[in-house]
Amino acid sequence: MSDLLSEWEATTRLAIAALMGLGVGLKREWSGHTSGPNARFAGLRTFFLLGCLGGAAGLLLSRGFLAAMLAGLAVASRV
Repeated sequence: MSDLLSEWEATTRLAIAALMGLGVGLKREWSGHTSGPNARFAGLRTFFLLGCLGGAAGLLLSRGFLAAMLAGLAVASRV
């Protein structure tokens, strides 16, 4: 039962992170920062993906996968 609870908790945390990213992206879309002559980087989809990525990184960090995250960053920096 505790595995199910921890999976539910992980899913909830990822969903919250994704919704926070959507909120930031939606605010940027409504304020007009993503269109027009002075358009800046990122909108709704980009911030959604960044929220998911941040949530996954936080989840992995809380589960003790720091070494895996550091190895992934090392590989990504070489590309």
